Amino acid sequence: MPIMNNLFSRVLAWFWVTLILTIVLSVFVVREFSDDLNVEKVAPEQQQNLDALAQVITAANQHRRSLLKSLNAASRDLGVRTIAVDVTNLNDLQYFTNARFPITRLEIGLLKKLVDNEAVLTFSRHGVSISGPVFVPYRDMKLALFVANSEPPPSRTISLVMTIILAVLISGVLAWWFARTLVKPIRRLQQASNELAKGNWRARVETVQPRGDELNQLALSFNQMATQLDNMWHGQQRLLADISHELRSPLARLQMALGLAEQQNVSNKALQRIEREAQRMEDLIAQLLTLSRAEAGALEKVAVPLNELLAELIEDSQFEASNHGKRVEVSDLPDTPVLVSENLVCSAIENVLRNAIHYAHNEVIVTVSASDDGWQVDVSDDGDGLSAKQCELIFAPFYRVSVARDRDSGGVGLGLAIAKAAVAAHQGTISAKPLGNGGIMVSLCFNNKPR
Repeated sequence: MPIMNNLFSRVLAWFWVTLILTIVLSVFVVREFSDDLNVEKVAPEQQQNLDALAQVITAANQHRRSLLKSLNAASRDLGVRTIAVDVTNLNDLQYFTNARFPITRLEIGLLKKLVDNEAVLTFSRHGVSISGPVFVPYRDMKLALFVANSEPPPSRTISLVMTIILAVLISGVLAWWFARTLVKPIRRLQQASNELAKGNWRARVETVQPRGDELNQLALSFNQMATQLDNMWHGQQRLLADISHELRSPLARLQMALGLAEQQNVSNKALQRIEREAQRMEDLIAQLLTLSRAEAGALEKVAVPLNELLAELIEDSQFEASNHGKRVEVSDLPDTPVLVSENLVCSAIENVLRNAIHYAHNEVIVTVSASDDGWQVDVSDDGDGLSAKQCELIFAPFYRVSVARDRDSGGVGLGLAIAKAAVAAHQGTISAKPLGNGGIMVSLCFNNKPR
């Protein structure tokens, strides 16, 4: 495996590069913006400029000329910036210069270091150079005179801001690239896992052939696992279908034998028992076949108004409930067109309704609602109810709640399993929850859009 195809190596390299860039940037910022104050002897040229500036200000004092105009004239004649600082009160310095170039904060910092200096020196920092001081009186002030660069350098704040912005952009791009390469395959794996959990056995993770890192290996392992689950699931479906098919042959022979026994005047009680067990076997086989077809998911769906789909089913359930001294209350049925496999959906809802009627004490309430995206049937009963844990388990094939179900009920525990498979085949969900006043509510949610 090439070293950079290894996820560990890529993570290590990314952090390493980021650390190196951070160190380099820090060194650059320190060097660029450190307090590198240089002190030198004043150059002869600058000394001449200071002497000439002193003469101009002395003449201005004698002839009572404006200090600022004199500074402007001296700057123009000498080709340098001229600055005067009133040092009469060192705690309250006053600064004067030509109006074209106001004094910067950096220059003020240098001037404060120079104003009380007896020797004439040149201080420079970050491209700013100031020479002085030369002291002269002006009216009632004591002025310290300085000459500086002809023009102040560009602001260092701008350079610092640009450096920070550049650093943020570079680190942001690196972080985005790293996060994207790390998270993208994980998101693909998450999406495939969700699809697999929903029963989509064809869900697979897209893999990158040249890349052999740990995430790619994980995707390959996931795909292998999904393939094995797919094979096991379809094998189970084939086995269930084969068993159901094979059981029909001995059942047919049993029914033929039953007919012959009736002709030979065998005990009616024994015949009734044989007939009852044969019918149970027939029902079990029919339900197994229905479950197998529903879980296979290969359905022919047609568009039908919801009220027409459920009308006969509701009428039959109300008739069945009345025979047991119970009633079924149904909300108004919307006429929204729904895309369904009619027989399978009716079988699912019928199983839920019969289950509710069997365990209800007096009443079953059916609520039907529809929207553009899907439709829902809620079936509530007022029976003894189940726990939240039991509500999660009742949709498993052959599951029985020992307190609520027994063999005498005639059920084999496949009705709700068929309902779950039928709803899943329509990209929907089925769930049950206990009600506060007893009983449970089963909700069947169907997707109304083709896939």
